[in-house]
Amino acid sequence: MVIVSDYMPCLNSTMEQRIEYENSIGCLQGIIDRNLGCDFVFGGDFNVSKAQSNATVTAFEHKTFVL
Repeated sequence: MVIVSDYMPCLNSTMEQRIEYENSIGCLQGIIDRNLGCDFVFGGDFNVSKAQSNATVTAFEHKTFVL
């Protein structure tokens, strides 16, 4: 079992922060790719609110991590 504690960067409307946030999601995918066949627990502060509505939050909510 792989346990990941992640603190995502704050997400606002700037392109730089959106890129940093999406890069962090890519790092999470990298952890999955390096540990195929394992069970995962992801926890931490993803710095999004269910009330937030923007393209990156929507992408994160619908991100399918390949296991």
